[in-house]
Amino acid sequence: MRLALFLVALLAATTAASRDLRTPDPEADPGIPASRVAKTSFKLPPHADGRPRVVLVLSGGGARGGAHIGVLRTLETMKIPVDAVVGTSVGALVGGLYAAGLSPAAIERIATESDWVDLFNDAPGRKAFRMRHKQIDDRLLVGAASGIDSKGLRLPTGYLHGHKLKALFRRHTLQVADIEEFSALPIPFVAVAADIVSGEQVLLERGDLAAALFASMAIPAIVAPQRIDGRVLVDGGVANNLPVDVAIAMGADVIIAVDVSALMYAPEALSSILTVTDQLTNLLTRRNTEIQLTRLRANDVLLTPDLGGASSLNFSDMGSLITAGVRATEYRTVELARLSAPDHVWTAHRTDQRRRQRRTVDIAAISVQPAGAGPAGLAAEQLEAESELEPGRLDIDSIQASADRLYGLELFSEVPWRIDQGTLVFAPARKSWGPNYLRAGLGFEDDLEGRSHYRLALALTATEINALGAEWRSHLYMGDRPELSTEFHQPFGATRDWYVRPYISWRSFARPIFEGEERLSDQRIRQGIGGLSAGRYFGTATDLRLTIESGRGSVERLVGDPELQGGDADSGSVSLHLEYDGLDHTFFPRSGSTAALRWRLSDESLGASTGYAAWSAELGSALSIGPHTVFLNTAWDRVYENAAPFHEAFTLGGFFRLSGLPVDALIGQTRALHRAAYYYRLPRSPFAPLYLGASLEAGAVGDDQEAFEPNALDLAGSLFLGIDSPIGPIYVGGGLAEDGRGSLYIFLGSPF
Repeated sequence: MRLALFLVALLAATTAASRDLRTPDPEADPGIPASRVAKTSFKLPPHADGRPRVVLVLSGGGARGGAHIGVLRTLETMKIPVDAVVGTSVGALVGGLYAAGLSPAAIERIATESDWVDLFNDAPGRKAFRMRHKQIDDRLLVGAASGIDSKGLRLPTGYLHGHKLKALFRRHTLQVADIEEFSALPIPFVAVAADIVSGEQVLLERGDLAAALFASMAIPAIVAPQRIDGRVLVDGGVANNLPVDVAIAMGADVIIAVDVSALMYAPEALSSILTVTDQLTNLLTRRNTEIQLTRLRANDVLLTPDLGGASSLNFSDMGSLITAGVRATEYRTVELARLSAPDHVWTAHRTDQRRRQRRTVDIAAISVQPAGAGPAGLAAEQLEAESELEPGRLDIDSIQASADRLYGLELFSEVPWRIDQGTLVFAPARKSWGPNYLRAGLGFEDDLEGRSHYRLALALTATEINALGAEWRSHLYMGDRPELSTEFHQPFGATRDWYVRPYISWRSFARPIFEGEERLSDQRIRQGIGGLSAGRYFGTATDLRLTIESGRGSVERLVGDPELQGGDADSGSVSLHLEYDGLDHTFFPRSGSTAALRWRLSDESLGASTGYAAWSAELGSALSIGPHTVFLNTAWDRVYENAAPFHEAFTLGGFFRLSGLPVDALIGQTRALHRAAYYYRLPRSPFAPLYLGASLEAGAVGDDQEAFEPNALDLAGSLFLGIDSPIGPIYVGGGLAEDGRGSLYIFLGSPF
C-alpha cells in the first residue's frame, strides 16, 4: 500500500510541471465512468485570473485527524487559497470548522484544550442535575440505563448521543449559524455521511452545520445514528472515507487529499476489544479509501502524514499529531508551491475566510420544542421554566447551562439548541428507549484478609407518570447487605421545586462488636421501615426536607460470644435535613463543596425502641490545580439526649473511614472524622480517568463529647489507585491505622 501511494506521489511530482492545473469537467473525463461520479448541488466557478480551483479533501481517521490541522497551518504559511473543503468524519470536523471561518490556530486550540474524555460522555457536570439525582447516583454503578416495557429490554442505539460534542461544534460555528447552504460558507463545504439503511454515501450540503459535523463522525454502535432529512446517518467513513469523487464533482482543478486513515493491525496487536473494534472500522474504511485513491489525477496532490502507530481512538493525542501534518505538507513543497497565490490575492482570500466567533446573542424569545412524547409529558411551559432563561442578550455559556439543566431532568438523550430568527429554540430529544428504565450494578469490597462485602443492585424507574413528572423508583440489592425498597416521588409547584416522597423498605445488614482489636461477635440487623418525606429543592444543589418514619426490626447474633444476644431493632423518628452538594463528581471531585446539617428525634411514640435526639454536621471541599486535587472533609455526629440503640449508633472503620481498621470496628454515641485526600490524575488515560492518591484520616468514636477532642483522635491513612470507569469507581489500595492494623482493599463501587 505504501508503495502504491509512493508511485502516485512520484507520478504527480513528475507530471505537474507539464500539465495545465485546470482540468476539464469530471463528467466529461473519459477516465472516470459517469456512474461512479458523485453529484453535488453546486460547482465552483472559475477564477477570473485563471487560477486553478483548489479543493481540500480530508479523510476520516478518528484522533489521527489532528494531522489535518497541521496541513491547514502549512497551506496558509505557503499562501495557498483553498476554494472548497470536503471532509469525512474527523476530516469533516476539522474542515467544517475551517470553512466556518476559524483559523488553524483556533482549531488547534480546540483540539488541544478540549477535555475529550469528558466530551465523549453525554452527561454534563453534576451541577446540572437536581439533588434527587445526586442523592442516589452512588447507589448503582452503571450510568447507562436500559429501557424496559412489556416486550422486554429496550437498548439505546448508541453509547453517545452528542449532547456535549454537538454543543462544542455549535459554539464554534455560531458565527455562520444563519447560513443555510454550506456553499455560502466562508469556504464552500461538504460533509460526507453514510445512510445506514442503504449503505450509500450522503452529501450534507445544507442545514445545521453542527449537526452535519456530528452526523459525519457518528461511529456505528458507539454513536447513535443521526436523523437528518428523513435519513438515518452514521460515520461517512463506512461509505466514502476519502471523498475524492465529491471534489471532482465540485469542479476541482487540483485536489489536495489528506489521508490519515489507520493502517491495519498486525495479528499480534489485536490484543483487546478496543483494537479489534478499531480493526473492524479499518476494514470498512480502507477498501473505499483505496478506490478513491485510484481517482486522483496526475496534477492532484496526496498527503499521507506519517502517524506511526497513533490510535484513532485517543482524541487526547490530537494535538501531538499536528506536527506530522506539517511535515507531510512541507515534504511536498515543490508540487504545492505552484498553487501559492500573490500577496494581494492571498490577503483578500484570508480576509474573506475569517469570521469572528460569537460570544453573545440577542434573543427575542425562548421556546422548548421536545421531540417525541412521554406517557404524560411535561408541558413546554414547564420545560421553559426549567431553562431559567429570559430573553435578552445571552452569552453562550448561559445557553449551554440551560441545555444542561434540561438534560439533568434525565428525560432526554440530548438537548440541542439553535437560534431561529431571534428565537432560542431548545429541541430536547426524548430517550427512545424510555420512559421506564432498568439499571444494574455491582459493588465489591475485599480487605484481602478474609472479610469481604458484595452487592448486586437492580433499580426499576418509571418516569413522567403524570404531567408534573412524578416517578416511581424501586431498588433491589442482593448480597451480604440485602435491601428492597420502593418510593414515589411527586414534585409540584410551578417550577416543580416542592415534593412529597412516600417510601417503604426492608433491609438486612451485619454489624460487628469489638473489644479493642478482638472481634467478639457479629450481629445481624433486619428492619422493615415506612416513611414520608416532604421538602423543597433550591436550585440544583440544595435540598431541605422533613421526614417521618417508623419501622420494626430485630437484632440476631450470627457468630461469637453467646452472651451477646440480640433484641429488637425498632425505629421511629422525625428528622430534618438540609443538604448542599456542589461537587463536580461523586467519587473523584476536582472542584466544588458539600455541606449537610441533620437533626433526628427518635421517639417511642413513633415506634422506636429507645427515644433519643441527635445531630450531624459535615463539610467538604475540593480544590484542583492542573492534574492535582486536594479534597478536605470533616464530619461530626452526636447523640445529645439519652442514647441511640446498637442498630442506630455511629460507627467508624474501613476504607477512607480510618483506613486499616475493619468496617464498623468502632461504635458509639459521638463520632468525629476529618479527612484530607490528595490525588493526581495520571496522563495517558483516554477512556477512563486514572488517579493515584493518598489520604490522611483522623477520627474517633465515643460515648461522650470526648470524641471531639483533638487528643482523642486516632490517625490512619491510605494509598490508592482509582479508576473512574464506566461501571463505577474502582479502587485498589492499602490502609494503615495508628495502632498498626492494616488492610489491603479492592473496591468496585462506592466504599461501603
